Amino acid sequence: MKSLRVPVIIILLVIFFACRPGNTPPKRYFISRDTLVSILVDLHLVYSMQSTFEYMNIAEAYDSVDLYSRVYAKHGVTKAAFDSTIFYYSKHPEDLVKIYDEVIMKLTMMQDSLKIEH
Repeated sequence: MKSLRVPVIIILLVIFFACRPGNTPPKRYFISRDTLVSILVDLHLVYSMQSTFEYMNIAEAYDSVDLYSRVYAKHGVTKAAFDSTIFYYSKHPEDLVKIYDEVIMKLTMMQDSLKIEH
């Protein structure tokens, strides 16, 4: 019984320190706030493009996963890094709301600039 005590304590300590809410993922799996905002803007643009009638006519030629992977590649991140960053912010909704405020502001500015041009 004593031989199990040490491994169990070690496992519990690892779980405790890994699950603390303030921990950010390792740097290679965590995207900076500014980059995350830019990625989210691009992902929303891709999503809105996919919902247009013009895109639906050519949709067979494109895979949405491929389009999203191009966004990640454009910003030099992996899907794993994006997913772990989103997971981190899902545990910090107040920060995610601030990030989405920026995303909405940038998308609104883009929309307004299109209105000015036309």
